[in-house]
Amino acid sequence: MTENNFLSLCRKIEDDCKWNAEIHHQIASSASRLSFWFQIIPAICVAIFAILVSQNLWLNVTVWLTLISGIITAIANIMNPKENYYQHLSAGKTFTILKQRAYALYTTFATDMSQESLSAEVKQLQEAYNIAVLNVPPTNNKAFDKATKRIKKSVHEPEDHS
Repeated sequence: MTENNFLSLCRKIEDDCKWNAEIHHQIASSASRLSFWFQIIPAICVAIFAILVSQNLWLNVTVWLTLISGIITAIANIMNPKENYYQHLSAGKTFTILKQRAYALYTTFATDMSQESLSAEVKQLQEAYNIAVLNVPPTNNKAFDKATKRIKKSVHEPEDHS
């Protein structure tokens, strides 16, 4: 392989990592919001329940609030959005780090490297990317669509400070 081939592979890895990072960050963001609501709704229900019971008001409503609170808590325990958040946040960060490694390699470090050293670095980067892909949770189409919109706005393009 020529130096251009190695640099092209770095750009490809950088682009793939940009997409993966954004998709995983989108899923993490959604999971974080979901986790918040799964925690706050039962807490609000319990607070309302406590007020109503202390005033001997609307006992039928308190039964429904307790039921709703229990159902939401059960769903939250099954879906576990907090764990989902941390898994996708970690995946997003992993791909962001790999993206930055690829960018630094082809824009800065490659000029000072021999063909052999560049080959070894690019192979190591490719292996790290492949391992990351194997170890991250699955994504979904909704997150891909959101990521596409953000990436098309060029939010991930490096700023030119010249």
